[in-house]
Amino acid sequence: MERIDPEIVDENVKTTEDKFMQGATLLRKYLLNRCQDEFEKNWVPSVGKREPNLISNENYEAAKVKRQCLIRFICELFRLNMLLECIIHECIKKLLIFQGSPKEEVMENLCILMNMAGARLDHVQTNTNLTQLSHAKAKIYMDSYFEHMEKILKLPNLSGRIKFMLMDVIDLRNNAWKPRQDIKTIAGIHENTT
Repeated sequence: MERIDPEIVDENVKTTEDKFMQGATLLRKYLLNRCQDEFEKNWVPSVGKREPNLISNENYEAAKVKRQCLIRFICELFRLNMLLECIIHECIKKLLIFQGSPKEEVMENLCILMNMAGARLDHVQTNTNLTQLSHAKAKIYMDSYFEHMEKILKLPNLSGRIKFMLMDVIDLRNNAWKPRQDIKTIAGIHENTT
């Protein structure tokens, strides 16, 4: 970010000191605003608007991949301390809000987000961001999310794939965010039996 030309200025955007935003600060603002717009457009229910009932499989798959990439990108921005911890918590809360049964894709994205950012949110990994939540408050939030995920696991019409994804994230947290070492591939199992 330091290599961005400080002479790049947007005269329509001002800082809190009433100066024109420029350089890396301007890029960061545009980047974060775009991420927020895309996230809200894709997951926050819009009042009065309905999604078309019929969309092609190609369009659906493209939109699904775009949303997964957005989640991964948001997590990378958080890892680079470009996003505040409270923003990630808001994303998780929005992904956990649903009526009836959760959409499979939303739960998949929740698992991606938790896999990528969970350790930092749980304050297991050192977070150098000065605006992080206190450890006690972060633990309360994370405990709440995981209680909610446990309840989701008990829903009768949840697909097996999503159940296993949720269980993997829960196991990861229970293991202090360290991946299990005893995971074997099918080929590895066959090797051990011969």
